[in-house]
Amino acid sequence: SKLGEKSNTGHSHVVADVTGLDSALAGKAAASHSHAQADVTGLADALAGKAPASHTHNYAGSSSAGGSATSAVKLDTSTAGSATQPCYFANGKPSACTYSLNKTVPIDAEFTDTVYVHPAYTARTGKPTGNQTPAFGGTVTVSQVTSDASGHVTGMTDRTIKMPDAVATQSAAGLMSKEDKAKLDNINIVLISQSDYDALSSPDSSTLYLIPEASS
Repeated sequence: SKLGEKSNTGHSHVVADVTGLDSALAGKAAASHSHAQADVTGLADALAGKAPASHTHNYAGSSSAGGSATSAVKLDTSTAGSATQPCYFANGKPSACTYSLNKTVPIDAEFTDTVYVHPAYTARTGKPTGNQTPAFGGTVTVSQVTSDASGHVTGMTDRTIKMPDAVATQSAAGLMSKEDKAKLDNINIVLISQSDYDALSSPDSSTLYLIPEASS
């Protein structure tokens, strides 16, 4: 009989069955409801100056969103390298490299830290140091140069050249003397037949007669 006074485990109530519920629910919004911007205190001030949820930005140098840039804004540096002097970033800003690229680098180039050091040398001046015209029997000094496998001059030796002055004789070659030259200047050379030569009463001693050999 006591259980007959009890409710089932699964049961429900209407609003009127709950004391004070009707008054507690008065003035409450429905579970599904909305608000106008004016209903939220301070919301209008918080949204002032904000971009709408759906908005776009233009690329640098472009006049439309997503358009190709027609010009780019320089990165705080007006001289950030060139075609032969690349740049790198220092403290977030482009800076020109110290070294320049002045030649095309081959694909198989190898870079090392080897620095060429020219071997020690002694400055030398060859001889003669000017044009010379030595007389007969005179001398002139010239330099004979020695070099290593790399073409570096390693030594220089003086050599003396003597101009010949020996007069030619009938048994030895040499220079013509002024006396012989005077004799040649005074000789007349005449081509003459044997019969004409024989007809001469007295041949001229200063004339050289050339008589062709008679044909057989």
